[in-house]
Amino acid sequence: MAEETAVKEITIPYKPHPGQLLVHRSKARFKVLCCGQRWGKDRCTIMDLLKHCAEMAGESGRDELIPRVLAWYVAPTYKLLNQAWAEFRAYLKDAAVFHEAAKTLELPGNVVIELKSGEKPGGLVGRGVDYLAVTEAALLREDAWGAELVGRLISPGRGPKGAGGLATVNSTPRGKNWFYNLWRNGQDPLMPDWESWQFPTASNPLINKRFIEDLRRTTTDRDFRETCLAEFIDENEAEVFLRLESALVAVDKWPPDPEPLHRYAAGIDWGRRGDASVLTVVDITEEPFRLVDFLRLVQVDYSTQIRRIRRRLDVWQPFIVIPEQNSIGDPLIEELTKGFPYRLSPFITSNASKVRIIENLMLLTERQNLQLPARRVGAVLDCLVPVLFYEMRDFACKRTSYGNITYAAPPGKHDDCVMSLALACSHASRFVPGVPALAPQITEWGNMFV
Repeated sequence: MAEETAVKEITIPYKPHPGQLLVHRSKARFKVLCCGQRWGKDRCTIMDLLKHCAEMAGESGRDELIPRVLAWYVAPTYKLLNQAWAEFRAYLKDAAVFHEAAKTLELPGNVVIELKSGEKPGGLVGRGVDYLAVTEAALLREDAWGAELVGRLISPGRGPKGAGGLATVNSTPRGKNWFYNLWRNGQDPLMPDWESWQFPTASNPLINKRFIEDLRRTTTDRDFRETCLAEFIDENEAEVFLRLESALVAVDKWPPDPEPLHRYAAGIDWGRRGDASVLTVVDITEEPFRLVDFLRLVQVDYSTQIRRIRRRLDVWQPFIVIPEQNSIGDPLIEELTKGFPYRLSPFITSNASKVRIIENLMLLTERQNLQLPARRVGAVLDCLVPVLFYEMRDFACKRTSYGNITYAAPPGKHDDCVMSLALACSHASRFVPGVPALAPQITEWGNMFV
Protein backbone atom coordinates (compact mmCIF):
# COMPACT_ATOMS: atom_id res chain seq x y z
CA MET A 1 0.00 0.00 0.00
CA ALA A 2 1.29 3.44 -0.84
CA GLU A 3 1.60 6.10 1.79
CA GLU A 4 -1.73 7.56 0.73
CA THR A 5 -5.13 5.96 0.37
CA ALA A 6 -7.30 7.22 -2.47
CA VAL A 7 -11.10 7.10 -2.46
CA LYS A 8 -12.06 8.06 -6.02
CA GLU A 9 -10.68 11.60 -6.40
CA ILE A 10 -10.10 11.94 -2.65
CA THR A 11 -6.59 11.79 -1.22
CA ILE A 12 -6.19 11.00 2.46
CA PRO A 13 -2.85 11.71 4.15
CA TYR A 14 -1.99 8.50 5.96
CA LYS A 15 1.41 6.98 6.68
CA PRO A 16 0.99 3.45 8.02
CA HIS A 17 3.64 2.17 10.37
CA PRO A 18 5.18 -1.24 9.55
CA GLY A 19 2.55 -3.29 11.42
CA GLN A 20 -0.32 -1.46 9.76
CA LEU A 21 1.34 -1.93 6.40
CA LEU A 22 1.35 -5.71 6.93
CA VAL A 23 -2.41 -5.60 7.38
CA HIS A 24 -3.01 -3.46 4.29
CA ARG A 25 -0.85 -5.72 2.11
CA SER A 26 -2.60 -8.90 3.22
CA LYS A 27 -4.80 -10.61 0.59
CA ALA A 28 -6.79 -12.53 3.21
CA ARG A 29 -10.56 -12.24 3.09
CA PHE A 30 -10.78 -12.20 6.89
CA LYS A 31 -8.20 -10.22 8.89
CA VAL A 32 -8.02 -10.37 12.68
CA LEU A 33 -5.91 -7.87 14.62
CA CYS A 34 -5.08 -8.54 18.28
CA CYS A 35 -3.43 -5.33 19.47
CA GLY A 36 -2.19 -3.60 22.57
CA GLN A 37 -3.76 -0.26 23.32
CA ARG A 38 -2.50 2.77 21.37
CA TRP A 39 -1.18 0.54 18.59
CA GLY A 40 -3.42 2.29 16.04
CA LYS A 41 -5.80 -0.58 15.27
CA ASP A 42 -8.85 1.62 14.70
CA ARG A 43 -7.13 3.89 12.22
CA CYS A 44 -5.65 0.87 10.45
CA THR A 45 -9.13 -0.70 10.20
CA ILE A 46 -10.74 2.51 8.93
CA MET A 47 -8.07 2.99 6.28
CA ASP A 48 -8.33 -0.63 5.17
CA LEU A 49 -12.08 -0.16 4.83
CA LEU A 50 -11.63 2.98 2.69
CA LYS A 51 -8.95 1.31 0.56
CA HIS A 52 -11.16 -1.65 -0.33
CA CYS A 53 -14.26 0.49 -0.83
CA ALA A 54 -12.34 2.62 -3.35
CA GLU A 55 -11.14 -0.48 -5.21
CA MET A 56 -14.63 -2.01 -5.36
CA ALA A 57 -16.21 1.28 -6.46
CA GLY A 58 -14.05 1.12 -9.59
CA GLU A 59 -15.13 -2.41 -10.54
CA SER A 60 -17.47 -3.06 -13.45
CA GLY A 61 -20.60 -5.17 -13.10
CA ARG A 62 -21.84 -3.56 -9.88
CA ASP A 63 -24.51 -1.29 -11.36
CA GLU A 64 -27.37 -3.45 -10.08
CA LEU A 65 -26.13 -3.28 -6.49
CA ILE A 66 -27.84 -0.66 -4.32
CA PRO A 67 -25.76 1.01 -3.11
CA ARG A 68 -22.86 0.20 -5.41
CA VAL A 69 -20.58 -0.38 -2.41
CA LEU A 70 -21.81 -0.84 1.16
CA ALA A 71 -19.56 -1.07 4.24
CA TRP A 72 -20.34 -1.44 7.92
CA TYR A 73 -18.20 -0.24 10.80
CA VAL A 74 -19.37 -2.01 13.98
CA ALA A 75 -18.54 -1.29 17.64
CA PRO A 76 -19.84 -3.01 20.80
CA THR A 77 -21.52 0.17 22.04
CA TYR A 78 -22.84 3.36 20.50
CA LYS A 79 -20.35 5.36 22.58
CA LEU A 80 -17.39 3.54 21.02
CA LEU A 81 -18.55 4.66 17.57
CA ASN A 82 -17.86 8.31 18.38
CA GLN A 83 -14.10 8.11 17.79
CA ALA A 84 -14.53 6.37 14.43
CA TRP A 85 -17.20 8.89 13.41
CA ALA A 86 -14.78 11.72 14.25
CA GLU A 87 -12.09 10.02 12.13
CA PHE A 88 -14.39 9.70 9.12
CA ARG A 89 -15.48 13.33 9.45
CA ALA A 90 -11.90 14.58 9.75
CA TYR A 91 -10.52 12.66 6.76
CA LEU A 92 -13.54 12.91 4.45
CA LYS A 93 -14.96 16.30 5.43
CA ASP A 94 -14.71 17.74 1.90
CA ALA A 95 -15.80 14.61 0.07
CA ALA A 96 -18.59 12.85 1.92
CA VAL A 97 -22.18 13.62 2.82
CA PHE A 98 -22.66 12.92 6.52
CA HIS A 99 -25.95 11.92 8.13
CA GLU A 100 -25.33 12.53 11.83
CA ALA A 101 -28.45 10.94 13.31
CA ALA A 102 -28.06 7.71 11.31
CA LYS A 103 -24.24 7.67 11.62
CA THR A 104 -24.02 7.10 7.85
CA LEU A 105 -21.84 8.73 5.20
CA GLU A 106 -22.01 8.71 1.41
CA LEU A 107 -18.96 8.96 -0.86
CA PRO A 108 -18.65 9.57 -4.60
CA GLY A 109 -19.27 6.46 -6.68
CA ASN A 110 -22.36 5.51 -4.66
CA VAL A 111 -20.30 4.24 -1.72
CA VAL A 112 -22.17 4.10 1.61
CA ILE A 113 -20.57 3.51 5.01
CA GLU A 114 -22.84 2.79 7.97
CA LEU A 115 -21.69 2.84 11.59
CA LYS A 116 -23.49 0.27 13.73
CA SER A 117 -23.71 -0.51 17.44
CA GLY A 118 -23.90 -4.09 18.70
CA GLU A 119 -25.57 -3.27 22.02
CA LYS A 120 -29.00 -4.75 21.27
CA PRO A 121 -29.61 -8.34 20.15
CA GLY A 122 -30.85 -8.33 16.58
CA GLY A 123 -29.47 -4.84 16.00
CA LEU A 124 -26.91 -6.08 13.47
CA VAL A 125 -29.31 -7.92 11.22
CA GLY A 126 -29.65 -6.26 7.82
CA ARG A 127 -28.62 -6.31 4.20
CA GLY A 128 -25.47 -7.74 2.72
CA VAL A 129 -22.25 -5.72 2.83
CA ASP A 130 -19.06 -5.57 0.79
CA TYR A 131 -16.83 -4.81 3.75
CA LEU A 132 -17.32 -5.38 7.47
CA ALA A 133 -15.12 -3.70 10.06
CA VAL A 134 -15.48 -4.62 13.73
CA THR A 135 -13.64 -2.75 16.47
CA GLU A 136 -13.05 -3.95 20.06
CA ALA A 137 -14.63 -7.26 19.12
CA ALA A 138 -13.75 -8.90 22.45
CA LEU A 139 -16.34 -6.64 24.08
CA LEU A 140 -19.05 -7.53 21.58
CA ARG A 141 -21.86 -9.93 22.38
CA GLU A 142 -20.66 -13.49 21.88
CA ASP A 143 -23.50 -14.36 19.50
CA ALA A 144 -23.09 -11.25 17.35
CA TRP A 145 -20.52 -12.67 14.90
CA GLY A 146 -22.11 -16.01 14.10
CA ALA A 147 -25.77 -15.06 14.43
CA GLU A 148 -25.72 -11.61 12.85
CA LEU A 149 -22.50 -10.35 11.29
CA VAL A 150 -20.95 -13.12 9.21
CA GLY A 151 -24.23 -13.56 7.34
CA ARG A 152 -23.86 -10.01 5.97
CA LEU A 153 -20.86 -11.16 3.88
CA ILE A 154 -22.53 -13.78 1.67
CA SER A 155 -24.94 -11.69 -0.40
CA PRO A 156 -24.67 -12.35 -4.18
CA GLY A 157 -22.51 -9.79 -5.97
CA ARG A 158 -21.01 -8.32 -2.82
CA GLY A 159 -17.29 -8.16 -2.12
CA PRO A 160 -14.40 -7.82 -4.61
CA LYS A 161 -15.57 -9.12 -8.01
CA GLY A 162 -18.73 -10.43 -6.32
CA ALA A 163 -16.81 -13.20 -4.53
CA GLY A 164 -18.10 -12.38 -1.04
CA GLY A 165 -17.65 -9.63 1.49
CA LEU A 166 -14.41 -8.88 3.34
CA ALA A 167 -13.97 -8.43 7.09
CA THR A 168 -11.38 -6.87 9.37
CA VAL A 169 -11.88 -7.52 13.08
CA ASN A 170 -9.75 -5.84 15.73
CA SER A 171 -9.58 -5.83 19.51
CA THR A 172 -7.45 -5.71 22.57
CA PRO A 173 -7.90 -9.19 24.11
CA ARG A 174 -10.29 -9.83 26.99
CA GLY A 175 -9.51 -13.39 28.02
CA LYS A 176 -10.00 -16.32 25.68
CA ASN A 177 -13.48 -15.62 24.39
CA TRP A 178 -14.96 -15.78 20.87
CA PHE A 179 -12.49 -13.17 19.60
CA TYR A 180 -9.65 -15.52 20.60
CA ASN A 181 -11.27 -18.29 18.54
CA LEU A 182 -11.55 -15.92 15.58
CA TRP A 183 -7.87 -14.96 15.97
CA ARG A 184 -6.87 -18.65 16.01
CA ASN A 185 -8.54 -19.10 12.61
CA GLY A 186 -5.89 -16.79 11.18
CA GLN A 187 -3.13 -18.93 12.67
CA ASP A 188 -4.45 -22.13 11.05
CA PRO A 189 -2.70 -22.99 7.75
CA LEU A 190 -5.79 -25.00 6.76
CA MET A 191 -7.85 -21.78 6.71
CA PRO A 192 -6.21 -19.77 3.88
CA ASP A 193 -8.98 -17.14 3.80
CA TRP A 194 -7.94 -16.00 7.25
CA GLU A 195 -4.89 -14.12 8.54
CA SER A 196 -4.30 -12.83 12.05
CA TRP A 197 -1.65 -10.83 13.87
CA GLN A 198 -0.67 -10.13 17.48
CA PHE A 199 0.77 -6.64 17.88
CA PRO A 200 1.98 -5.41 21.31
CA THR A 201 1.82 -1.69 21.98
CA ALA A 202 5.61 -1.40 21.66
CA SER A 203 5.44 -2.43 17.98
CA ASN A 204 3.98 0.99 17.20
CA PRO A 205 7.15 3.02 16.52
CA LEU A 206 5.34 6.26 17.37
CA ILE A 207 4.71 5.25 20.99
CA ASN A 208 6.86 6.84 23.65
CA LYS A 209 8.52 3.95 25.48
CA ARG A 210 8.03 5.81 28.75
CA PHE A 211 4.29 5.30 28.30
CA ILE A 212 4.85 1.54 28.28
CA GLU A 213 7.06 1.63 31.37
CA ASP A 214 4.46 3.71 33.21
CA LEU A 215 1.83 1.10 32.35
CA ARG A 216 4.08 -1.70 33.56
CA ARG A 217 4.57 0.08 36.87
CA THR A 218 1.01 1.22 37.52
CA THR A 219 -1.18 -1.64 36.26
CA THR A 220 -1.64 -5.20 37.44
CA ASP A 221 0.31 -7.97 35.77
CA ARG A 222 -2.81 -9.31 34.03
CA ASP A 223 -3.88 -5.89 32.78
CA PHE A 224 -0.41 -5.13 31.43
CA ARG A 225 -0.20 -8.45 29.62
CA GLU A 226 -3.60 -7.91 28.03
CA THR A 227 -3.66 -4.20 27.29
CA CYS A 228 0.00 -3.69 26.41
CA LEU A 229 1.41 -7.08 25.38
CA ALA A 230 -1.85 -8.15 23.65
CA GLU A 231 -1.75 -11.58 25.31
CA PHE A 232 -4.75 -13.88 25.57
CA ILE A 233 -4.99 -14.93 29.23
CA ASP A 234 -6.97 -17.91 30.41
CA GLU A 235 -8.72 -16.63 33.52
CA ASN A 236 -8.90 -20.17 34.93
CA GLU A 237 -5.10 -20.18 35.11
CA ALA A 238 -4.62 -16.65 36.44
CA GLU A 239 -4.15 -15.93 40.14
CA VAL A 240 -5.81 -12.77 41.39
CA PHE A 241 -3.25 -11.90 44.07
CA LEU A 242 0.22 -12.67 42.77
CA ARG A 243 3.24 -13.10 45.05
CA LEU A 244 0.97 -13.45 48.08
CA GLU A 245 3.56 -15.45 50.04
CA SER A 246 6.02 -12.58 49.51
CA ALA A 247 3.67 -10.33 51.48
CA LEU A 248 4.24 -12.36 54.67
CA VAL A 249 6.60 -10.71 57.15
CA ALA A 250 7.53 -12.11 60.57
CA VAL A 251 6.49 -9.85 63.46
CA ASP A 252 7.32 -9.93 67.16
CA LYS A 253 3.91 -8.75 68.35
CA TRP A 254 0.42 -9.01 66.93
CA PRO A 255 -1.36 -6.71 66.83
CA PRO A 256 1.40 -4.13 67.25
CA ASP A 257 1.07 -0.98 69.29
CA PRO A 258 0.03 2.24 67.52
CA GLU A 259 2.97 4.51 66.72
CA PRO A 260 2.90 8.28 67.13
CA LEU A 261 2.55 10.33 63.94
CA HIS A 262 1.68 7.25 61.86
CA ARG A 263 -1.29 7.31 59.49
CA TYR A 264 -3.78 4.47 59.60
CA ALA A 265 -6.68 3.63 57.28
CA ALA A 266 -9.56 1.38 58.32
CA GLY A 267 -11.90 -0.59 56.06
CA ILE A 268 -15.22 -2.06 57.20
CA ASP A 269 -17.18 -4.72 55.30
CA TRP A 270 -20.55 -5.29 56.93
CA GLY A 271 -21.75 -8.89 57.20
CA ARG A 272 -25.15 -9.99 56.06
CA ARG A 273 -26.83 -13.26 56.94
CA GLY A 274 -24.20 -16.01 56.69
CA ASP A 275 -21.34 -13.49 56.31
CA ALA A 276 -18.95 -11.86 58.75
CA SER A 277 -18.45 -8.18 59.49
CA VAL A 278 -14.75 -7.40 59.15
CA LEU A 279 -12.59 -4.45 60.21
CA THR A 280 -9.02 -4.14 58.93
CA VAL A 281 -6.56 -1.41 59.81
CA VAL A 282 -3.56 -0.66 57.58
CA ASP A 283 -0.56 1.53 58.36
CA ILE A 284 -0.27 3.75 55.26
CA THR A 285 2.49 6.03 56.54
CA GLU A 286 5.09 4.73 54.12
CA GLU A 287 5.62 1.84 51.79
CA PRO A 288 5.36 -1.03 52.16
CA PHE A 289 2.01 -0.65 53.92
CA ARG A 290 1.34 -2.94 56.87
CA LEU A 291 -1.76 -4.70 58.11
CA VAL A 292 -1.79 -3.80 61.82
CA ASP A 293 -5.19 -4.93 63.07
CA PHE A 294 -7.96 -7.30 62.06
CA LEU A 295 -11.35 -7.96 63.60
CA ARG A 296 -13.81 -10.52 62.24
CA LEU A 297 -17.25 -10.75 63.84
CA VAL A 298 -19.57 -13.69 63.17
CA GLN A 299 -23.05 -14.20 64.64
CA VAL A 300 -22.77 -11.04 66.72
CA ASP A 301 -25.63 -8.58 66.87
CA TYR A 302 -25.06 -5.25 65.15
CA SER A 303 -25.08 -3.11 68.30
CA THR A 304 -22.29 -5.27 69.75
CA GLN A 305 -20.40 -5.13 66.43
CA ILE A 306 -20.52 -1.35 66.43
CA ARG A 307 -19.27 -1.11 70.04
CA ARG A 308 -16.35 -3.46 69.33
CA ILE A 309 -15.44 -1.70 66.08
CA ARG A 310 -15.54 1.70 67.81
CA ARG A 311 -13.17 0.43 70.53
CA ARG A 312 -10.67 -0.74 67.90
CA LEU A 313 -10.91 2.52 65.98
CA ASP A 314 -10.29 4.48 69.17
CA VAL A 315 -7.06 2.50 69.65
CA TRP A 316 -5.73 3.43 66.20
CA GLN A 317 -7.37 6.84 65.68
CA PRO A 318 -7.28 6.33 61.92
CA PHE A 319 -6.62 9.04 59.39
CA ILE A 320 -9.62 7.76 57.42
CA VAL A 321 -12.36 5.14 57.81
CA ILE A 322 -13.87 3.54 54.69
CA PRO A 323 -17.05 1.56 55.49
CA GLU A 324 -19.21 -0.18 52.93
CA GLN A 325 -22.40 1.84 52.52
CA ASN A 326 -24.61 -0.50 50.46
CA SER A 327 -27.75 -2.13 51.84
CA ILE A 328 -27.42 -2.51 55.62
CA GLY A 329 -24.42 -0.15 55.57
CA ASP A 330 -26.49 3.03 55.79
CA PRO A 331 -28.10 2.49 59.22
CA LEU A 332 -24.94 0.89 60.61
CA ILE A 333 -22.78 3.83 59.53
CA GLU A 334 -25.30 6.21 61.05
CA GLU A 335 -25.09 4.36 64.35
CA LEU A 336 -21.29 3.99 64.17
CA THR A 337 -20.70 7.69 63.56
CA LYS A 338 -22.66 9.19 66.43
CA GLY A 339 -20.06 11.53 67.90
CA PHE A 340 -17.58 10.13 65.35
CA PRO A 341 -14.25 12.04 65.47
CA TYR A 342 -12.68 10.40 62.38
CA ARG A 343 -12.66 11.27 58.70
CA LEU A 344 -15.22 9.16 56.87
CA SER A 345 -15.38 7.96 53.26
CA PRO A 346 -18.39 5.64 52.78
CA PHE A 347 -17.96 3.28 49.84
CA ILE A 348 -20.77 2.27 47.50
CA THR A 349 -20.03 -1.16 46.05
CA SER A 350 -20.85 -1.82 42.41
CA ASN A 351 -19.07 -4.12 39.99
CA ALA A 352 -17.09 -1.17 38.61
CA SER A 353 -16.08 0.20 42.03
CA LYS A 354 -15.27 -3.31 43.31
CA VAL A 355 -12.99 -3.90 40.31
CA ARG A 356 -11.15 -0.65 41.09
CA ILE A 357 -10.40 -1.43 44.73
CA ILE A 358 -9.60 -5.10 44.11
CA GLU A 359 -7.17 -4.23 41.30
CA ASN A 360 -5.59 -1.61 43.54
CA LEU A 361 -5.05 -4.36 46.15
CA MET A 362 -3.70 -6.65 43.44
CA LEU A 363 -1.20 -3.98 42.42
CA LEU A 364 -0.04 -3.50 46.01
CA THR A 365 0.62 -7.24 46.44
CA GLU A 366 2.31 -7.60 43.05
CA ARG A 367 4.62 -4.65 43.77
CA GLN A 368 5.26 -5.99 47.30
CA ASN A 369 3.87 -2.78 48.76
CA LEU A 370 1.70 -4.57 51.32
CA GLN A 371 2.84 -6.65 54.31
CA LEU A 372 0.79 -9.27 56.13
CA PRO A 373 1.87 -10.34 59.66
CA ALA A 374 3.29 -13.84 60.11
CA ARG A 375 5.14 -16.01 62.58
CA ARG A 376 8.15 -18.09 61.63
CA VAL A 377 7.78 -21.85 62.03
CA GLY A 378 11.13 -23.33 61.03
CA ALA A 379 11.78 -22.14 57.50
CA VAL A 380 8.09 -21.36 56.89
CA LEU A 381 6.10 -18.19 57.51
CA ASP A 382 2.53 -18.72 58.72
CA CYS A 383 0.14 -15.81 58.33
CA LEU A 384 -1.24 -14.63 61.68
CA VAL A 385 -4.54 -13.82 59.95
CA PRO A 386 -5.11 -17.14 58.16
CA VAL A 387 -8.75 -16.49 57.27
CA LEU A 388 -7.68 -13.39 55.31
CA PHE A 389 -4.72 -15.17 53.69
CA TYR A 390 -6.85 -18.09 52.48
CA GLU A 391 -9.61 -15.80 51.22
CA MET A 392 -7.01 -13.91 49.17
CA ARG A 393 -5.51 -17.15 47.87
CA ASP A 394 -8.93 -18.49 46.82
CA PHE A 395 -10.28 -15.21 45.43
CA ALA A 396 -11.35 -15.58 41.80
CA CYS A 397 -12.09 -13.56 38.70
CA LYS A 398 -14.19 -14.38 35.68
CA ARG A 399 -15.24 -12.79 32.41
CA THR A 400 -18.76 -11.86 31.47
CA SER A 401 -20.02 -12.60 27.96
CA TYR A 402 -19.13 -8.98 27.12
CA GLY A 403 -15.50 -9.46 28.19
CA ASN A 404 -15.77 -7.54 31.48
CA ILE A 405 -14.01 -8.74 34.63
CA THR A 406 -15.86 -9.61 37.83
CA TYR A 407 -14.23 -10.54 41.14
CA ALA A 408 -15.75 -12.69 43.87
CA ALA A 409 -15.14 -15.60 46.20
CA PRO A 410 -15.64 -19.04 44.65
CA PRO A 411 -19.07 -20.63 45.23
CA GLY A 412 -19.53 -21.62 48.85
CA LYS A 413 -16.73 -19.35 50.11
CA HIS A 414 -16.54 -15.77 51.38
CA ASP A 415 -14.73 -12.54 50.49
CA ASP A 416 -15.58 -10.35 53.51
CA CYS A 417 -11.94 -10.19 54.64
CA VAL A 418 -10.67 -9.41 51.15
CA MET A 419 -13.22 -6.61 50.72
CA SER A 420 -12.40 -5.08 54.10
CA LEU A 421 -8.67 -5.06 53.29
CA ALA A 422 -9.36 -3.68 49.80
CA LEU A 423 -11.42 -0.87 51.33
CA ALA A 424 -8.65 0.01 53.80
CA CYS A 425 -6.08 0.03 50.98
CA SER A 426 -8.25 1.93 48.50
CA HIS A 427 -7.11 5.22 49.96
CA ALA A 428 -3.54 4.06 50.50
CA SER A 429 -2.78 4.06 46.77
CA ARG A 430 -2.37 7.84 46.83
CA PHE A 431 0.83 7.30 48.83
CA VAL A 432 2.38 4.85 46.37
CA PRO A 433 4.85 6.69 44.11
CA GLY A 434 3.68 6.46 40.51
CA VAL A 435 0.34 4.83 41.34
CA PRO A 436 -2.71 6.97 40.54
CA ALA A 437 -4.86 7.49 43.62
CA LEU A 438 -8.43 6.27 43.64
CA ALA A 439 -10.76 9.23 43.94
CA PRO A 440 -11.80 9.49 47.60
CA GLN A 441 -15.51 9.75 48.40
CA ILE A 442 -15.08 11.97 51.44
CA THR A 443 -18.41 12.59 53.13
CA GLU A 444 -19.36 14.66 56.16
CA TRP A 445 -21.82 12.17 57.61
CA GLY A 446 -25.23 13.61 58.86
CA ASN A 447 -8.57 5.44 26.39
CA MET A 448 -3.89 8.42 19.58
CA PHE A 449 -6.43 5.51 19.26
CA VAL A 450 -7.82 2.80 21.41
